[in-house]
Amino acid sequence: MKRRTLAGPAGPIAGRGIHGGAPARVRILPAPPGSGLRFRRTDLPGSPELGGGDLVRDAAEGGRTTLRRGAAAVQTVEHLAAAVWGLGLDDVLVEIEGPEPPAADGSALPFAQAILAAGLVEAGGERPAFRPASPLAVSEGAAAAVCLPRERGLRLGYLLDYPGEPLAQGSAALEVDPETFLRELAPARTFCPAAQVEKYRQLGWGRGADTSNTLVLEGGRVRDNRLRFPDEPVRHKMLDMLGDMAFLGGELVAEVRGARSGHRLNRELLSRVIELCRVRNGGAAVMEVNQIRRMLAHRYPFLLVDRVLELEPGKRILGFKNLSVNEEFFQGHFPNLPVMPGVLQLEALAQLGGILLETTLGEAAQGKVPVLATIDQAKLRHAVVPGDQLVMEVFLDRMRGSFGQCHGTASVDGKLVAEAVIRFALVPAGDLQGQKGS
Repeated sequence: MKRRTLAGPAGPIAGRGIHGGAPARVRILPAPPGSGLRFRRTDLPGSPELGGGDLVRDAAEGGRTTLRRGAAAVQTVEHLAAAVWGLGLDDVLVEIEGPEPPAADGSALPFAQAILAAGLVEAGGERPAFRPASPLAVSEGAAAAVCLPRERGLRLGYLLDYPGEPLAQGSAALEVDPETFLRELAPARTFCPAAQVEKYRQLGWGRGADTSNTLVLEGGRVRDNRLRFPDEPVRHKMLDMLGDMAFLGGELVAEVRGARSGHRLNRELLSRVIELCRVRNGGAAVMEVNQIRRMLAHRYPFLLVDRVLELEPGKRILGFKNLSVNEEFFQGHFPNLPVMPGVLQLEALAQLGGILLETTLGEAAQGKVPVLATIDQAKLRHAVVPGDQLVMEVFLDRMRGSFGQCHGTASVDGKLVAEAVIRFALVPAGDLQGQKGS
């Protein structure tokens, strides 16, 4: 699929920002291929531009999505961003006067309608497709967001659960393409339980909000307004999720689900998707477990590498082990508080290093088995428990004949849990079997 942009300028759209309440005006413009989604503050000296690399990950921005670089910032970009990405656009420049886009009616629909009025065209170049091949999950308390592998297209799902708010309960899921986005998600407006209005005002939010751009929920009714969908608040949370993922930089082929989650977890999930797809080949296997079994002599329960994600013979290898509660070692270490033994974390690193040695030696490794010789500088930093994915990276330091030295690290959710320097010897398989009859 080719990258797409606008056929001409869209807008202007003017109004007040929903949180700051300041006057705002935007124009949505075509941009060159590869530009991505960018915002230009035309009201600031030098008209600074901001893009996905400027996403603020601070928890203080939990109620909105903000781009910031130095003194320049654009807040509450999620509704406009959802309109851009939901309609399948890749390269767009938003000229904005003011610190945040106008609230419009609290949805993405006015922005989407302006874009459609301007028209869409192919911009040249192929649209990148991000295809996570491994599940990703982020959570905080009862809130969670997950991204699951999928063959084609994008599917969104959301569970909303505001205690005591009957209109802010329920779940929904749908396949997302430009047509369904425009029909099912773009019109969904932002909302706020009446009981939390004052709290948000004290936080400095909602200064430009009123019942014309925000659904104020009062029990089973909406103040001075009516719902566009019976589950409009659920759909708006899906719209927010789409807007937060709009800074991916291409198409997302996956299923994304949120449960009580908001902008902060959406942004964290986005960063995980980018890391997995841009840095780790999407999590797609370079070597599956059956290929690993042909290289290593280990078998269950001592085979501790499930998949190899990246492999550069003579340099490095990246792989992982998914840890189920059913692992044999969890049954006795410790049954009521299962923790992966540290020596097995080091063993997993050694097995991955063994694969690196074998692929480095090629035919010279035929009929030989990598055997652990020494472990130095081993450090165990955090507990590894059922449900964790142990991501391991091993680098080859040197090879001399059939002997090699590697150093490696293991991490869970980006946190370092183990590291060591490991030395191996490649030994003929017959030497390990002993003499016949002995």
